[in-house]
Formats: sequence, structure tokens, C-alpha cells
Amino acid sequence: MKELLERLASLNCPVDIISEVAMLGMKAQLYEELQADKKMQREKWAELKRNQRAKMSSGRPVDKERKEEKSPPYITPSKEEKKETTSLRSVGTKGSRIPQDWHPGSEGIEFAERLVGTERTTLELAKFKDYWIARAGQLAVKRDWPATWRNWVRKASETQSRPVNEPRPGSFQDRLERHTNVLRKLEEYGNDPFASSGSVPHVNGLIPFRSAK
Repeated sequence: MKELLERLASLNCPVDIISEVAMLGMKAQLYEELQADKKMQREKWAELKRNQRAKMSSGRPVDKERKEEKSPPYITPSKEEKKETTSLRSVGTKGSRIPQDWHPGSEGIEFAERLVGTERTTLELAKFKDYWIARAGQLAVKRDWPATWRNWVRKASETQSRPVNEPRPGSFQDRLERHTNVLRKLEEYGNDPFASSGSVPHVNGLIPFRSAK
């Protein structure tokens, strides 16, 4: 535009014509700048709309770099990896069977020796391992084998306090022996356990009864 004005001045053009040409040049430059600004505003508005649609669909703004990145391919785990993962999960939450080389440790042995003695501890440990190794099914799976051992020893101490030949209270053998003792006492007093004097003998397990006269 500057070169054009200088050219007109060198040709001795009237000043009003040169001024009109300069005015038209300034208007043209201003029009181009306005069009550039409008184009920039339209691009910004379109970008804002795209971001709003992305927020409505995914709940977070779209990152162009992340959008262009390709997601890594999904790798399907093998059967061995699935089996190992399942076994580790089951051991942590559901328990496990007793290992062949399981041992209660020094604390477990000392606990048992206090309750049943040294010799009985060795016997009960062998019985404990043989019982749980041979047992099948879900009942043979425990989460805490030391606690299972302590409960086993407590039950063993309860049976140890009772003589071996003594029947369990309330069992059939216990009731049979008590009834036998009652019959033996009755035989000692003859056919009339109450005798002619009217005294009632004390017989454990017998409730005396006399018919009304």
C-alpha cells in the first residue's frame, strides 16, 4: 500500500485522489483483520462445544493426546495363571488342608505339655496329624491350624482327667452300671428292701416307693 501511494505521488496525482486511495487501503486492511478475528472466534466456539459434548458423554474432559493414544491389547491369562490365582485366593480366605510336615512349633508343644504332659503330647500330635491328613472333604480345610491343635489338646486334657475304664457320664454304659448297682443293693436287702421295721435303705439311683395300704 505504501508503494502504491508513492507511485501516485510521483505521477503528480491530485492530493484528494491519493487520500481516497489511502482511505480505501485502510478500510481493506481493517476488513481483513475483522474477518480473521471472526474466524478465530468460530474456531474457539467449536472447540468449546466439542469439549462440552465430551463431558456429557464421559463425565470428564477429553484429552486430545489420550484420545489419540491407542489402548494396549488385552492379554488373556493362561489356565495355569488362573489356577494359581484361584488357589492363592482360596488359601488366604478359605483355609487349607494340613501339610504333611506340619508341626505346632515350640509354643504349641509347650501349651500341650502343660495340659497333658510330655508323653501324651507326642501321642496326641501323631493322632492329630494322622486324623486330619486322612480326613476328606471340606471339614478337613482349616484357616488356623495352630488354633485347631490347641482345641485338640484341650479335649484330650478333658478325657485324661477321667479314668480310662470310667464311662462317660450319661452314656449307655454309665446308666447300665448304675442300674446294676441298684439291683445289687436290692439283693443285699432281700425281697423286701424296706424291711419289716419300715426303715428305708439308702440306695443310689433308687427312688423308694411303697404301695398305699
